[in-house]
Amino acid sequence: MRFTFAIAASVALFAALVSPVAADTDVFDGNIHIGSPQDGGTNPDGEGRQTFNFSPGITLGTNFVANIGITINQLGIWDDNGDGLLSGHTVLLFDAADPGTALATLVTSAGTGDLRGGYRYFDLAAPILLDAGTEFQVGVLYGPGNQDSNGNAGAITQNLEPRPTFNVTDGFVSLGTISNFAIGAGFGTINDPTGDRYHAGSFNYTPNPEPGTMVLLSGVLGAVVLHRRRKKRRQTA
Repeated sequence: MRFTFAIAASVALFAALVSPVAADTDVFDGNIHIGSPQDGGTNPDGEGRQTFNFSPGITLGTNFVANIGITINQLGIWDDNGDGLLSGHTVLLFDAADPGTALATLVTSAGTGDLRGGYRYFDLAAPILLDAGTEFQVGVLYGPGNQDSNGNAGAITQNLEPRPTFNVTDGFVSLGTISNFAIGAGFGTINDPTGDRYHAGSFNYTPNPEPGTMVLLSGVLGAVVLHRRRKKRRQTA
């Protein structure tokens, strides 16, 4: 009985340690640009909107740093009017230290995705685990035939839409070298000097459990297995 109680107490402690970081976190935190239908207005002059549709296209990327280990579950694309994407897109996830090969390449279809905070999110085929200290880039390719606008805050003196607000206040992620772009599909190496200006790509993530929590879980599971083996031996003796 005392052993069973100890196992239950350990499981409860493990749940308490894991629960604060169990929920997914969308990096983009609202702040829809002025005049868009999401905030009840219109934007007849198109300020701050760009619709790239040339070949080979342009990838708009934003860099982030994982301050702790995180698991990226979804990638997101800015839906300018919140009424569905008009074109399919490719969303790319790169490790900035090794940008030669994308960690994930997500190809989407028009009219799909889960709309949250102005972005449409799509599940990855397999979650991507990133170690603490990893700088990574989320980029969206706008290619030939594209009909979707991205947002661009531009220079402050241009009086374009507000800069995107990324939810980095929890300390799990922070902004890296901010806005970068590339001609064609690839890692953005051309730094945009005006900072975090793109409404283009976002992501959804879950903070990984602390190493001590995993050790505790291993201990709990080991104790359960050992207890069951002993119980089985007594029953067969």
